[in-house]
Amino acid sequence: MVENATGPRLSAFARRFRDDRGGLAALEFALVAPMMFLVLFMSFELTDAMAANRRAEVTASSLADVISRDVVVSDDEIRGLFAAIPLLTRPTDPVLVQARVTSIFIDASGQATVRWSEGSGMAPLPEGSPVTIPVGMQVPESGLFRWETVLNDEPPLVLFSLAPIVISKTEYRRPRIADPVLRN
Repeated sequence: MVENATGPRLSAFARRFRDDRGGLAALEFALVAPMMFLVLFMSFELTDAMAANRRAEVTASSLADVISRDVVVSDDEIRGLFAAIPLLTRPTDPVLVQARVTSIFIDASGQATVRWSEGSGMAPLPEGSPVTIPVGMQVPESGLFRWETVLNDEPPLVLFSLAPIVISKTEYRRPRIADPVLRN
């Protein structure tokens, strides 16, 4: 029987490699480090997505609250509300933010239709068109405001998502002083 000449050398090398403890920490680090960096970068992106979600929520809620306190809404006020969006959504690029405010009337039968609508980066809804609203908001013979904010947030590292994260928030508010709130 002819024995392979590399056989004894290879098994001796394998035993030496198995028994050698020098460099074990470096090997463990080389195996664990990529996972640690992956978790670290994912936490950056998750934190940014959560902050973007909060910015969209605050924008929709704040601006819906402002417009619900009016008696008459003018063009200047609408422009002012839309001008506040970049401040509320900072550091998101204002070009990536869309918004729309809609005044809704609910008739005696519970049918909701658009009274007026204005948009920034988003088309306004046609006057008189039907809209769907949450069941709890369907109070006959009343008005309602709907503020929609769509934020296309670009992640800071762009490691795990190549497209922007689209966050959409909708807030409803009842007029506080006058119903209906007229559009000037």
